[in-house]
Amino acid sequence: MGKEWKGPTVRGFLERSLVEQEKILSFIEGLPYYKIIDNKYLLIHAGFEPSRLFEHMKNQSLEQALEEQKDRLVWVRDDFIKNKALDNLITIFGHSPRKYIDKLFEVESRLPYEIWFDDTYKDKIGIDTGNCYEDGRMACLRLDDMEVFYIE
Repeated sequence: MGKEWKGPTVRGFLERSLVEQEKILSFIEGLPYYKIIDNKYLLIHAGFEPSRLFEHMKNQSLEQALEEQKDRLVWVRDDFIKNKALDNLITIFGHSPRKYIDKLFEVESRLPYEIWFDDTYKDKIGIDTGNCYEDGRMACLRLDDMEVFYIE
C-alpha cells in the first residue's frame, strides 16, 4: 500500500497470517454481486448504472443485465442514487454513507445519521449510516416489516 492505512478493517486484515488473509479474500471473491429477495428487493453493494441496465434489459433478463455491469455494482453512486431505479424491485444499497447522500441532494445532514429512503422515486433505500465515520453508526433494516435498528 502506498500510504499507511490505519483503519481497523485493513489493520485487522494485515495482522492475520497469509493463510487467513487468503481465506478471507477467497470468501469475499465468492460472494454474489447482488441478491434478489422475494421478488421484492434487490440487495446490492453500491447500485447500478440505470441507463446501461435499462438498455440491456430490452433484450435480457434483469439478472443478465446486472451481470453485464457487475464490475460497476460495487462502485456506482451519484447516477444511481439521483435517478429512477427499477419499477418492480426496491433496491437496497450501501457504499454511499448518509452524509454523502445528503451532500449529493444539498441537504444538511442531521445526527445521528439514519437510513435513507428515496422520497422521490420510492425505489431505493440507502442503509449506510456512516459507521466508518466517528459520528456514524451501524444500521439494520428488517425487510419483513421494514423496522429499523441502530447500534450506537
